[in-house]
Amino acid sequence: MKAKSRKNLTRIPFYIIMFTFILFVVGIFATVVIGCFSNDWSKTFLPKSFSTFYLKQAWTNYGIAKYYLVSVEIVVVATSLSLICVIPTAYVMARKEMKIKSLLHQFFQLPILLPELLIGIPLATIFYSIGIAESYGVVVAILIVIGIPFGLSILIPFIEALDERVEIAAETLGANKFKVFTKIIIPQLIPGVVSTLINVFVRLFTNYTLVLLVGGPKTFTLTIKVFNVLSNAKTEPQALLNSLTLYYMLPMLIFTFLTLVLEKMLKKRFGGK
Repeated sequence: MKAKSRKNLTRIPFYIIMFTFILFVVGIFATVVIGCFSNDWSKTFLPKSFSTFYLKQAWTNYGIAKYYLVSVEIVVVATSLSLICVIPTAYVMARKEMKIKSLLHQFFQLPILLPELLIGIPLATIFYSIGIAESYGVVVAILIVIGIPFGLSILIPFIEALDERVEIAAETLGANKFKVFTKIIIPQLIPGVVSTLINVFVRLFTNYTLVLLVGGPKTFTLTIKVFNVLSNAKTEPQALLNSLTLYYMLPMLIFTFLTLVLEKMLKKRFGGK
């Protein structure tokens, strides 16, 4: 009984930290959301009155629709191309024994471990020197440099956790490579691919440094716009800045929620854990 009491006591600091963190995150988001609809919120616990004036003003003043479109165009293409490269590469690295396997793992980890400036500045120098910077293609290319390693870091452990004996058994029973891949491997990979898709998309959508280094006015994403406005907004109403922040946060929260639900459904459908 005493041992159980001591164990419960040791958990108290953990619960306090966890509760404080959750309260902090929820508090920040709630402050932004409430602030978007407030007309005057300075010395009271809650705003004195509410309206959608600043939400509408932020949408029109900052051209949010334009930056949404640019962000989606760039990030969807970069994510798709990253996945096309990641899926076969991850399978080979997870299943095949190679002498340089550990070296390849370390190589693909470099873009994640190194500061983005260390990667972005040399690439930006090359792109500007040959006159192809500030274009959609270059922004997509530089995001892929991050998207592929990040995707591999998620999908390789997922594939390694799959039971290879199922594939061997299928081949023993007469299935060719194509049938093994389409009937055995792909269904097992779908939950992992969806998880990789979610994480790569969010990572690329929120990237600031690399896009800023090689992007121009035509390729500025919503992330660039939000950071530029917030860093230079000294006289803007706080409600207007909160509205801009909400426009940035809301799509990511909605996308993440929907894709997590989809991932859970796929895991149940294909027998994932």
